[in-house]
Amino acid sequence: FGNGTDVYTHGILFFVNLTSPSHHNRMNHLFPDSLLIQENSTDKELIIPFVFKWSQHLQSYGVNGKSYNPHRLDRVLYLNQIEEWILVAPPEVKTAHPFHLHTNHFQIVRVEPPLPSHLQHLLEPGSWRDTILIPVASNVTIRFLPRDFTGPSLAHCHVFVHEDLGMDFSFN
Repeated sequence: FGNGTDVYTHGILFFVNLTSPSHHNRMNHLFPDSLLIQENSTDKELIIPFVFKWSQHLQSYGVNGKSYNPHRLDRVLYLNQIEEWILVAPPEVKTAHPFHLHTNHFQIVRVEPPLPSHLQHLLEPGSWRDTILIPVASNVTIRFLPRDFTGPSLAHCHVFVHEDLGMDFSFN
């Protein structure tokens, strides 16, 4: 892949053993129980949705109509303030794109239109992820809570060639 990539080519970096059934329980303290808020809750008024929309035209890829620029900051987040992002894959973007969020795990809130029943487990509301596939002509609402990292971070398509062609979004 070349210089400056995150590919390690010098042998095994480390192993992760997840055979212990109690491993999941030890991880629970890292995430709040839920960022899902009841529709009639007054807490919902504190969340301002942000639309994150894939864009693609010929060989130009981007987010919200802009290709990635490493010298541009696309969004500022605030610690301990719930972020709600509506991830949109419009019909004109002909392929599904995997969305990956660095630094913060996110919770799936809803999927519109709903997936067929045999696929609903892939985007189950309430589940925590760092990468999901956004189906064509749909949107997925996610929430996450920035807790302690204040530096630059990135959300992007997890298809390398699309990422390289500008399907990235910077935030701080």
